[in-house]
Amino acid sequence: MPDHEPLRPDSGVVVEEALPQVKQPPLYQVVLLNDDYTPMEFVVDVLEKCNAVLDQARPVRSIAFSKEELAVLKPLCLITAKPAMFVANVAEDGFQNNPHLDRLRAFAQKQHAPVVAICAKTEAELADMDDADKAMFLAEMGQTESGLARLIRADIAYFNAQPSGVLI
Repeated sequence: MPDHEPLRPDSGVVVEEALPQVKQPPLYQVVLLNDDYTPMEFVVDVLEKCNAVLDQARPVRSIAFSKEELAVLKPLCLITAKPAMFVANVAEDGFQNNPHLDRLRAFAQKQHAPVVAICAKTEAELADMDDADKAMFLAEMGQTESGLARLIRADIAYFNAQPSGVLI
């Protein structure tokens, strides 16, 4: 049995449907803070340069920016301006004469990004080996270190080599 009585038409209580008051935000609102030292024409030129590559479906990192231009871009936090590294999973014999890997390297070069090729199958096998077996296995493959070690080394070298302000 309900703990309250249903409203009767003669009870004097009026129930109305409440409609939410929703204010639609403006479609685009861009606030660009100027430091009073950077000419606005320069800022517009940098943004137009970005827009030109984005219109071609290319990332902003493919542009070689000056230090001053990077300072303009940093507050915008553009995801395609951030440095990238490409990791290719290749077959055990796919490190040499691999057209797919060559295409990836050409693509990455246009974006000023490195490519590290690894073989996941080999990495899985190496994970279960002791150090002596790993060294012998890598030597048989003509390699001196695992793909994981090469990836870590390349990552540290690449991202530590970025000039200040590039990691935007």
